[in-house]
Amino acid sequence: MSRLARRCDAQVAAFHRRELADQYVYLFLDGIHLKRRSAPRLFRNMARARQKVALVAYGVTEKGVKELIGYRLEPSESEAGWRRFLMGLYRRGLKGEKLKLVVTDGGKGLLNALDDTYPETRRQRCWFHKMSNVFRKVRKRHAAACLGGLRQVYEAPSRRAAEAAYHRWALAWRSKEPGVVRCVEEDLDSLLAFFDLPRRHWKMLRTTNAIERCFREVRRRTRSIGCFVNDASLERMIYGLFRFMNERRAGKVCPEFKAVSRAA
Repeated sequence: MSRLARRCDAQVAAFHRRELADQYVYLFLDGIHLKRRSAPRLFRNMARARQKVALVAYGVTEKGVKELIGYRLEPSESEAGWRRFLMGLYRRGLKGEKLKLVVTDGGKGLLNALDDTYPETRRQRCWFHKMSNVFRKVRKRHAAACLGGLRQVYEAPSRRAAEAAYHRWALAWRSKEPGVVRCVEEDLDSLLAFFDLPRRHWKMLRTTNAIERCFREVRRRTRSIGCFVNDASLERMIYGLFRFMNERRAGKVCPEFKAVSRAA
């Protein structure tokens, strides 16, 4: 077992050091929280000490192949942690010269880190996370109607139609739910960024669901483990899952890009 662990550790290190081709047009960034044992259970701060976050980058190449590019273990989704992760990707070759859009959940630490690494790239704010924010703010009796009206914005057939739908929604709710309208208004440009890309890509780009599907697989595989004993065990599990998922997708063009090619 020790020999197998050492061999896997060498593969993990090689994965983190490998050169990256600057071939991605879309980049999805998010973090997944996992448990890691780091202190005896008698300490009162054990729950906080055991928390570990894997910051993850998921890309779509210009040919339409999806790939889990890399990850980094950090104590939290802080600006410093995201900056270390993104700068590592940049130094290894992901310069972002072909990037058309970066999709994020809107966390301030991540957005500030992006300003330093890929300042010129358009940002897409995840609609799922924004709708969740709205749901937490809106009064319960208004939730269904308010969210239903907002859904018409991201499902609109064009950016112009989406802007018109937003203005109707804001006019209807500004007096009833001013905080909710401000919550959407402050991120409106980044919420509508996906409309400037090929229409067949819209559903894929308006949320971070692409990376969340990978996270569901990670959670499913790690649920039986419960708590990892150290960072090395966490690294081995994540690397093994990411390698499996990348090998399964290798060379396969995603349906959204195939549809665009046929339309062209």
